[in-house]
Amino acid sequence: MHHSGIYTKVREVIDLDSRYYLVGGDYPRCSKCMIPVCPWSTHLLVQLDPAHRNRFPAVLTAQLTLDRKCVTMLKPRTVGNSSSYLQQALEEVHSEEWARHTIEYLADCELHKKRSTMTQSDVAVYMRPPRFSPLPLAQWFETVHANEILGHLEEMKGIITSTYGRILKLDSTKKITKKLAGAISDTATWMTNVSNECGEVLNCVLTTGEGAGLEDLCQGIVKRYQDAGEPEPEVIYVDRGCCNETGLTPVLVWFRPWKTQQESSWLCATTRIHPPWETYW
Repeated sequence: MHHSGIYTKVREVIDLDSRYYLVGGDYPRCSKCMIPVCPWSTHLLVQLDPAHRNRFPAVLTAQLTLDRKCVTMLKPRTVGNSSSYLQQALEEVHSEEWARHTIEYLADCELHKKRSTMTQSDVAVYMRPPRFSPLPLAQWFETVHANEILGHLEEMKGIITSTYGRILKLDSTKKITKKLAGAISDTATWMTNVSNECGEVLNCVLTTGEGAGLEDLCQGIVKRYQDAGEPEPEVIYVDRGCCNETGLTPVLVWFRPWKTQQESSWLCATTRIHPPWETYW
């Protein structure tokens, strides 16, 4: 990248109660392809360390920009909190702030008109106050929220892959994937989850049949424990593959090279067909 002048485009930012503008300084240009790059581009911001990246006050989209304080209001997972509610609330606050500034402007014009009649023969002409500019639709706020989440994608991956547990449960269900009924009903029928004793999901996979693709899922869990130096789980609750007439059981193959003593309390089945252990939950 090299300097190629001043960035001429001004970005309008929607704040909690008003709007402000971002004026770019340096206008970087790629040294190889000579294509100019926006100084606030996500490709440039992700190259900065978190301390400098967090100093940028807004989240960019193609046209408008939303201040980070507004984006924060979309994060709480509470009842009634939605992009539509935020859009309506911000528009109400913006309209009240616009009305307040309009009243102040008209009052100043009236005062100036009274004073100017004493010193000027011509009647002063004043510009009309600016019209209220409505906020974008709620879908735009959802887009901004998604862009902000993508900026923390690596952090979220780190948090998800840092989840472990002393007791694990592997179970498949159709409850979630029933929502996929229709034209794609035959493409993803079963969802298999691996969760810990706190109810936190370590990994999940969507498959076309019950029990399919479980070896890759379980080996990913084993690799995660080994890479982090975590001790292997004490108990794993499963709903299939816990018994076999000859050789290793499927579960022991899935979670290799963890314990291979089937008579230990490391493996427990909780299905109706084979319920020798106490129910996990």
